[in-house]
Amino acid sequence: MKSIACFVFVLTCLLARAASAADQANTVLIHPGEQLFVRFEQTGSSLKVLNASKEKNDHAQLILRMEPFDRSTGLLVLVVQSRFKKTMSYKAEMRLLAKNRRAETSVVPVLAGLESFESWPHPIDELALYGFELKE
Repeated sequence: MKSIACFVFVLTCLLARAASAADQANTVLIHPGEQLFVRFEQTGSSLKVLNASKEKNDHAQLILRMEPFDRSTGLLVLVVQSRFKKTMSYKAEMRLLAKNRRAETSVVPVLAGLESFESWPHPIDELALYGFELKE
């Protein structure tokens, strides 16, 4: 019983740490059905979010589109289009707002000038994207 309590405590600490990292100013929140145009300030390989808007922006370096959860296929899809000349990596946190639950999820880096597709087999109320970096 003590090992279960210890596991729950460690898991809670890890989730709290992930949540605090994803609540920082350099975070983009996207919800099902939204499309966002994101602009960054680049310093070396580091990226700082300048703004994220639903308004079309031809100067956006990143375009995000989150499709609503489709009950017929059982998938929720995030499309990430990068206009950077280098591979971009980032982190993501899934959120169920009504249940106040959060969990980090794995995502793949987006190759220079291409799109990536992420999918999850369950509804997500909100995705927090953060930790944006450029890689060689």
